[in-house]
Amino acid sequence: MSFKELVDGLVSKFSEFFSSPEAQNALKNADQKAEKSSNSTKNCYSCKTGQAPLTPQQAQSLHTEMAGQKDIPFNYAPDCCYARAERMSQLMSDKGIPNAKTWAYGNLKPKKESGAPVTAPNGKPIIWGWHVAPIVPVQSQSGEVVDMVIDPSLRNRPLTIPEWEATLGTVSVSAQSDKSVYLRNPSGQYRTQKNAPLFNKLDIAFSRHKRSLRGAGK
Repeated sequence: MSFKELVDGLVSKFSEFFSSPEAQNALKNADQKAEKSSNSTKNCYSCKTGQAPLTPQQAQSLHTEMAGQKDIPFNYAPDCCYARAERMSQLMSDKGIPNAKTWAYGNLKPKKESGAPVTAPNGKPIIWGWHVAPIVPVQSQSGEVVDMVIDPSLRNRPLTIPEWEATLGTVSVSAQSDKSVYLRNPSGQYRTQKNAPLFNKLDIAFSRHKRSLRGAGK
């Protein structure tokens, strides 16, 4: 048998193998599995870390834990969302929990669960130009993985991004970012905490806002 005949015979056998019903079914199943895996995370920005998602129960426990952090001024509505988001992100990362951030911009008039407006320490309704909070990947019972927002300043449970934006009122622009983004404008320009203005540094922001709360008798 010549070398050409040997090669032709091998090619023929491989062609027969890949065209067999068994091979075609195996390839179809692999494609479906890959598509299902891709579809299950296509709406999840925080999944980009490649780490395992949380269960809904774990997400609720995480939210409760974050809400209990005494050093984070969740009750200071006028400002400080960027520092709160950064601190929560740090705590999550320390625990090995994958996370990112979600941003909303517009004429934001946040509302409480009751529908009443979120108010400043002086009792006046809050109007924000932007807001930010951390997001984590959560897998539902159906297998889909979605971003869930951890924002104890607005709710006592995790929210999907659309649910979170609905609590804010009129959102003109929204975006998601890596957890390292500390300050971000609607055009996408950003700063990390390292190169943020001194006035906005996390510890200084917390200290400033806690003094404001004490001055308001909160």
